[in-house]
Amino acid sequence: MKKWFYLVAIAFAIRLVGLNQSLWLDEAVVAQSVGKFGYLELITKFAPADFHPPLYYLLLKAWTAVFGTSEIALRLPSIIFSLGAGVLLYSLAGFWASAFLLFNPLFVYYSQEARMYTMVTFLLLLAYWAVRRKQLLLAGVAVCLAFWSFYGAIFFILALILWQFLEKKYLTAALLLFAIGVAILLLSPLLYLQYLNSLSLRGLVVNWSAVLGAANLKNLLLIPLKFAGGRISFKPKAVYYLLFAGWAAVVWIAALKGALKTAGRRVAWLLGVPLVLGGLFSLFTPLLQYFRFLYLLPFLSLLLAFGIPKYWQRGLVLGVFIILSLVYLLLPQFHREDWKSLSRSLPKNAHIYGIPSSLEGVRYYRPELLIGDVREDKLTAKNVWLIPYTFEIYGLNGAQLLEKQAYRLTGTTSFRELTLESWQK
Repeated sequence: MKKWFYLVAIAFAIRLVGLNQSLWLDEAVVAQSVGKFGYLELITKFAPADFHPPLYYLLLKAWTAVFGTSEIALRLPSIIFSLGAGVLLYSLAGFWASAFLLFNPLFVYYSQEARMYTMVTFLLLLAYWAVRRKQLLLAGVAVCLAFWSFYGAIFFILALILWQFLEKKYLTAALLLFAIGVAILLLSPLLYLQYLNSLSLRGLVVNWSAVLGAANLKNLLLIPLKFAGGRISFKPKAVYYLLFAGWAAVVWIAALKGALKTAGRRVAWLLGVPLVLGGLFSLFTPLLQYFRFLYLLPFLSLLLAFGIPKYWQRGLVLGVFIILSLVYLLLPQFHREDWKSLSRSLPKNAHIYGIPSSLEGVRYYRPELLIGDVREDKLTAKNVWLIPYTFEIYGLNGAQLLEKQAYRLTGTTSFRELTLESWQK
């Protein structure tokens, strides 16, 4: 049996570890949307306020109609797309490039998330694969589907088109340009509605740019750091940054060596240009967060395969990737926000308050509970539960609001990345 099969089988097996960990907010929003809305409503009612294209949601709607909306069922499509990307990369560059991608700790993390990031990674890599194989129709279709999955794909698509122009492959460039033009045109009514809604949301959510990813030095430096080390973090922060900056330097120096080789130049272009375009765009509309560029990991993996000549060195890099992935998978403190435990701790008929749009995790795990808006509702119950999640983003002081209504804080319980407060009048 071919090596790629064993590689993919092992990658699949480790992705099953901890797959039923709690959904976090965005995943819970996905679960609620595909459960609540029909196919057309996902486009006309949900998508205008979501700021993402609808293809991923439509796909997941069809998937969950068969497999349900458990944590595992919701996340399996992301696993499948991640493995598909590994197979594509194997066909392009062999074992090592595929292994670097499949066991990259950041890629493993998002392979377990019910979001569109591994889907767009697969589709953009498919577009690149099709261009290399001169299958232009497939490349055009992949470009359209990628943009309909994630708007941030546009940066890679533009880099791919520019590369074809520089290579004097004008027919390929023209076809890709036509494909993305059609994709944008078909989504233009939705894009316009999303733009209008984004203007109103910016006025409501005072610190929204911090969520989207402002163009600052921190967000810029997190890209190479997280691409090499994944999502795990620990205190003291000084030690974390020292260790992971050193590891990131090893990874990116190896990638630079690969970029200096003839075969690596086009790959380096497709890795670097989208980052530059994304950074420039973020000066006007913030989106400079590392996970929005997850689709570039296959090209980092290619450069590593080109830039690390000796097998023992390749094995060392792959070994560190696997260790970092296992640290995330096996240690729950590195998992996602624990809405599952928080929701299950709430008593029956609990009076819950917060920002309702930020508490979809509670709705997913405890749909029978009612959630009030602490900004608008007048609280009358003797005992209430406050979940101050995203208050900082909204510029909201929850304690001040409750104290004005004669409540006093009686207890605080911490869950992973979450806080639950009990208040009594």
